[in-house]
Amino acid sequence: MIRNNKGFIYPLSLCVYILFIYFLFILYGIYVNKKGIEVSVKNSNMQEYYFLSTLKEIEYELSTEEHPELSGTKTFLHGDVFYTIEKNSRTTFKIDYQLIMKAGIKPIYAISYFDTEQNKMTKWIE
Repeated sequence: MIRNNKGFIYPLSLCVYILFIYFLFILYGIYVNKKGIEVSVKNSNMQEYYFLSTLKEIEYELSTEEHPELSGTKTFLHGDVFYTIEKNSRTTFKIDYQLIMKAGIKPIYAISYFDTEQNKMTKWIE
């Protein structure tokens, strides 16, 4: 009886092997998605930090100096923020930002408005 199994073990072991490989492919897909999300979140946080740091420095310059620099660059470890300041009205300045990351991500543009009466940024558009 044991010798008369007519090829039962090979198809069973092949099915178990295919299920195991399928399970590994699913785990690999989850791993790749998780790493992709981590990289995009890291880049997003870095971009927000670069914009916020530049905004705070420009806000300080505009609130303390009488004649601030009208354009400039803030250099960071993984990117540069270029900015230009122009008078929008009698009491507001318009600041244009361009963030260029060194990793080859497309440039990101933003605009903020500084109110001289309140001595702070009043609006942010990204």
